Amino acid sequence: MNFKPIVALNADYRPARKDSPAFSYLCAGYYDSVARAGGIPVVIPPMEEMSDLERLLDMVDAMVLVGGADLDPRFDGFMLHPSLRVLDKRREGFDRKLMRHVAERRMPVLGIGAGLQLLNVGIGGNLSLHIPEALPKALPHTDPFVPA
Repeated sequence: MNFKPIVALNADYRPARKDSPAFSYLCAGYYDSVARAGGIPVVIPPMEEMSDLERLLDMVDAMVLVGGADLDPRFDGFMLHPSLRVLDKRREGFDRKLMRHVAERRMPVLGIGAGLQLLNVGIGGNLSLHIPEALPKALPHTDPFVPA
């Protein structure tokens, strides 16, 4: 009997605001794409207990690190550029831990946008903090789902 692979996807996070509670979310295109490709998507919110994350990773076959706002370059020794819209601290802290666990396990992983940037800096790479300044002829890089 052939089993479909279980593919985990990290969720985005928005902290509580005066008029609404904190919540995690994920654009449907991510998990719909995993399903269309033959996988079973499982969404992972930013978890506090790393032992819970370890147990969850024992049950999945692969990982998708999704896009979102920008990584905070100060975590990697760089200055904050005024054009950046950084990820919430809870999401970024969790995503960095998640990426380390995935790398240690040598799991299949797909990084998209911020997820790919996370993989890059996680293995010692660096980032262009503002593409229009660093590469003026590059295609525009925006995420329509990240509020300006």
